[in-house]
Amino acid sequence: MTMQKGVCPLCPESLFDDGKVTHVDHVVTVKAFADKILQGELTFDDAYKQLWEDSNLRLVHGGCNYDRNVGRRLA
Repeated sequence: MTMQKGVCPLCPESLFDDGKVTHVDHVVTVKAFADKILQGELTFDDAYKQLWEDSNLRLVHGGCNYDRNVGRRLA
């Protein structure tokens, strides 16, 4: 949260360190890595390692994460 200066990267609002409204999100999605596996670009092990690298993780609001996952546009 410190690296993000307490701000959700999907909206301009502050994050809360309460374990409920703040989610851990993947910058590159699970679906994107699954597609790379199916296309032969990555092995499962390599995709799994990259999925969970610190550089692929960020904190976001639960609502922002949900909106992103269902394809809603964020303001």
